[in-house]
Order: sequence, then structure tokens, then C-alpha cells
Amino acid sequence: MIRTFLWYVLGWVYLSVTYPLLLAVKALEKSGRLKQRDVLADKASQWLSRRLFYLTGSKVRVIGQDNVPADQPVLFVSNHQSHVDSLIIHGFIKKPKGFVSIVEV
Repeated sequence: MIRTFLWYVLGWVYLSVTYPLLLAVKALEKSGRLKQRDVLADKASQWLSRRLFYLTGSKVRVIGQDNVPADQPVLFVSNHQSHVDSLIIHGFIKKPKGFVSIVEV
């Protein structure tokens, strides 16, 4: 119960505190510095993903990351039994990524 409460509190606090970060990302986009924009947005959301995952009380160990090609696109597919698989993919795999979702989400 306490971890669930902390999960949502951290999420809302993070969203409100990082609003200036969103403005910085938008400014980088307007100035055409897309690489810097992507790095900043990725680092911030990776930080949040890791913190939210640790609030579950779980530990993660990534095995085989050296098998993921650094210079090619890669497709990660998860079964989405919960939101935790998204946190693990985004927080612990060191590769730029995006997500595709169904309309119900």
C-alpha cells in the first residue's frame, strides 16, 4: 500500500518539478537541436522509470545487453501484463527507443 502511494506521489511530483525540463526540450526542438532534445528527454524519463521500478521493491539484472547492436534499430516486444515491462525496457536498456501503444492506453 505504501509503495503504491509512493509510486503515484513520485510520478506526480516528478511531472510537476520537471515542467521546466519540458520547456527546455521544446526550446531545443524549436532551435533545431533535435539530438540534444532527444538525449535530454531520454535521460529524464529513464531516471523516472528506474525510480518507479525500484519502488516496486524488485531488482533487475540485464543480461546480454552486449548482444544488442548499437548502430542498428532494434525491436523490443513485450506482452504488457503490467506497466513494469515498459519501465524495465525504458529504464535499463541503454539504447534510444520509442513506444507504440493501442488506442485504449
